[in-house]
Formats: sequence, structure tokens, C-alpha cells
Amino acid sequence: SMRSLGVAYSEKGDVDQALPLLKKSFELLEQTLGPEHPYTLTSMSKLALCYLRRDSLDLALPLYKKALERKAKVFGLEHRDTLNTMHNIATTYYMQRNYTAANDTTVEALEIVSGLPDLSASQQDLLRSHASNLLALKKYSEAEPVIRKWLEVDESMTDKTWLVHYMRFLLGHSLCGQQKYDLAAPFLQDAFSGIASQRKKIPRLMERRVIESLADLMRLYRDHGMPEEAAKWGRRLPVNKPKSKPKSQMQNTPALEKGRE
Repeated sequence: SMRSLGVAYSEKGDVDQALPLLKKSFELLEQTLGPEHPYTLTSMSKLALCYLRRDSLDLALPLYKKALERKAKVFGLEHRDTLNTMHNIATTYYMQRNYTAANDTTVEALEIVSGLPDLSASQQDLLRSHASNLLALKKYSEAEPVIRKWLEVDESMTDKTWLVHYMRFLLGHSLCGQQKYDLAAPFLQDAFSGIASQRKKIPRLMERRVIESLADLMRLYRDHGMPEEAAKWGRRLPVNKPKSKPKSQMQNTPALEKGRE
């Protein structure tokens, strides 16, 4: 189908091929099935995700917000699709460097899933985002227990070992922010090597977040008067930088150098 082809292009990173297909599919479904039909809502989210992958954040965010409003009405706030959309809104805010809004959205979603065992997977995704938001806000001592809570559940995962390594890297980052360098060192060293070994398995949006997390750690070392440590990590980037974007997109997208899918 048109939507399936668009999704396939989007997942491969060929957003220029994907966008017209996903836009047309969404428009047709909205006209034929109505704006609140589950197929229409799924199509809307796929289109928003494609905008997100293209760094068209000003187009992704309002579409996600509209999808959230409709999903909350159709499915309810405690439905997995609704919570995933809240998570995607938080991710979009994060990519806009609006970390306060990202964290507020994540906390709101976490309050909804709290105590709901059927939504444990959604809770883990939200905890990961919450930790990243807190680190971006330099709330290192608050981030540490959030990361440890995530690791208690998912540290034994075998299908996403890169994600476990990444969360252990964030734990080291949070300890560095509290100037607990001796405690941080083994987490950072082991996690960094693990991320490098799993680099081909890291999704495109998360690849960018890994790069930016490393850049944040380098700045943290520099700010604490440890330029040699900052330089050491800078020489060991574990993943490739995303391809350069068209000039038309550059003014509306966050620079990778500052750090941060």
C-alpha cells in the first residue's frame, strides 16, 4: 500500500521519498475513514515521525499534538498508542532543546503509567527520556535514581544491548555531574566500548542522541576544569554523524556540535 511504502522509505532514512506518500495516505484516510479512525491516527503518527526524522520539527510537533488530542479521545490516556505519542512529543521538544517542556511532558506520561503493569514497556521508554531530560537540565542527582530504576528492569536485555550500554553511559554521566569521577569511570569506559561494538544496531534518531550525550559529557569535563578528559572522549566518538542536511533545513534544526532519538 501507499502507506506501507512510505513507512519503508522513512525507516530507511529516505524521507524525501517517504513524505509525499505518507502525506497522501493520511489525507485519503482522513477523507474516507474520518479524522478519528484508528487507521487515520496511525497514518498521522507515521507522517509526524517522518517529519521528525527529517528534522522538520515545526511540522512534526503540531501534528503530534493533534494526534495526541484525537488518541486521548478515542483510546483514552492510558492506551499505549496515546502514551507513545506523548513520548514522541517529548522527543520533539528535546530536539528543539526545549528541555523543560520535554521533561514536563514525560513526567505527565509517567504519572499516567505509574502502577499499570501492562504498560511497563511504555514506562521504560519514558524513564529513559526522563533521564535524558534531567541530564540536559543539569539535574544530575535527580537523573541518577531514574537511570538506576531503568537498569533494574532492562539491564538483562539481550535484544537491545546497545540501549543498556547507552543507559550505563548516562549513569556515568550523571555521576560525573555530581563530581563522583571515580564511581563514573568504570561505567563510562565499559559503556562506551559497548556502544561502539553495537553501533550498527543503533536507530537513526538514537544515533544522534548518543552523539549529543557524548558532546554533553565532553562539555561537562571542560566546565569542571578537566580538558584532557574532554579531549580523550572526543577522540573516541562511537557512532557516525548523521549526513549533512539541505541548507533549507539548517536554520530550523539543532546543531549537532551542541550535542544530543
